[in-house]
Amino acid sequence: MKNIRYNFWGENRYTDVLDYDLTLKDRRRKIKYISDEILKLPFKKVNWLDIGTGDGTKIKRIINELHKKNANLRINLFLVEPNNIVIKEIRKNLGNKGNVSIKVINEGFSDKLIHRKKYHCISLFHSTYEITRNRKKLKTIYRSLYDSLNKRGLLLIQEVSEESDFNKLKRIQYISNGENTLNFFNNGWPNETKCKSFPTRIKIKNLIKDNNELIKLYKFIIQRDINNFSRKELDNFLRKVKKISKQFGEKDDLNFQDLIISVHKRTKRGVPSEWIGISGTWRTKSKEVRDDVASFVMETVLAGKGVITGGATGVDYFAIEQALKWDPTALSVKVVLPSTLENYISHLKMWARGHDTGDPSINVKEMKKLINQLKHIQSLNPESIIEDSKISPEKIGQTAYYRRNALIVKFSDELVAFQINKSKGTQDIIDKARKLGKKVKVYTYNLKEKY
Repeated sequence: MKNIRYNFWGENRYTDVLDYDLTLKDRRRKIKYISDEILKLPFKKVNWLDIGTGDGTKIKRIINELHKKNANLRINLFLVEPNNIVIKEIRKNLGNKGNVSIKVINEGFSDKLIHRKKYHCISLFHSTYEITRNRKKLKTIYRSLYDSLNKRGLLLIQEVSEESDFNKLKRIQYISNGENTLNFFNNGWPNETKCKSFPTRIKIKNLIKDNNELIKLYKFIIQRDINNFSRKELDNFLRKVKKISKQFGEKDDLNFQDLIISVHKRTKRGVPSEWIGISGTWRTKSKEVRDDVASFVMETVLAGKGVITGGATGVDYFAIEQALKWDPTALSVKVVLPSTLENYISHLKMWARGHDTGDPSINVKEMKKLINQLKHIQSLNPESIIEDSKISPEKIGQTAYYRRNALIVKFSDELVAFQINKSKGTQDIIDKARKLGKKVKVYTYNLKEKY
């Protein structure tokens, strides 16, 4: 990073090159994805280290997107940028943003930036190439940065894909690409690593029509700010651009494809000491309810707590789905059933076939998804399944479900209920929890669903 050989960052020439309508659309998708990953962090204040900030434009866009969704999120920025030309631009772009503090570090990457468990988020957006030219050293740096994360922190790395047209146009290949980095973090690390591919498309017709556009792209590819190009040099470059585009089946697009790798740090999980009961109607398919349940369960599990549900469709299913996403061991999950798992599965199959169990039928698709979820939990952690009794499948009805509610309350330290249209079943468990003096939080909804 200290060997940057060009100055067009300071004159915004990078953004000029990539400001076509199609390219801007691709860029917005990346910004939204990055902000969504950061919003998964279970923190109200985020210490964020960005290495190779440039003029701060990208960080500004990400923060704008973050604050659209969570205006109260506080961000402490630590911005590493060795290029003196762009330092004043960083302060101009980020200096007046609410809920944001800034510390600019005007130097290259070094070990003194690494503070164990100081940061909630560390990002490297197309900057790994300038930190080091040594592949082995880069892996050591990744390990150090990972160790600098809080135990539930996030490492974000954006790199060029090895399939990118950018790589095919460059004379010198980078030692690192998105695929290599993904393989590194997938190799036995205690984390959840995700990777998403994003295009950055450039219309070749724009380069053919406008010589200035072609020159800007050429400077971007060779990464040198030179103004004296021969016509032959530019013609050879355009010929190569056309060949690459044709070779990959596009009529007039270049694709500077990126990979964004998000590494969510996890620690070895034990059995939680605090359990939160979650209840709500089994009938709902509401996206609003699903999103609220998902958000609450994510925060709960990442905080080291467990969730207890009743193993039904709707809210119970949403809660378990989200809990397993953040704890694939199922140690943070308990499911209280009104009978044995075997009898409950038989009951669900009868229910889906229209057997008169005292409740409207669920459909076969919902029944199969729920059964698969319950079997999956049992395979991961048999102790997660709590069986109430051996009541036969045909006798499982409202009485058995209300008795199951009492057990959920018994095993929970507090209850969170997602109550839709004054649901009687949800009210039953709320009343039981309050009677025992348990802490109760209720989300209420008035929806047009039929009950």
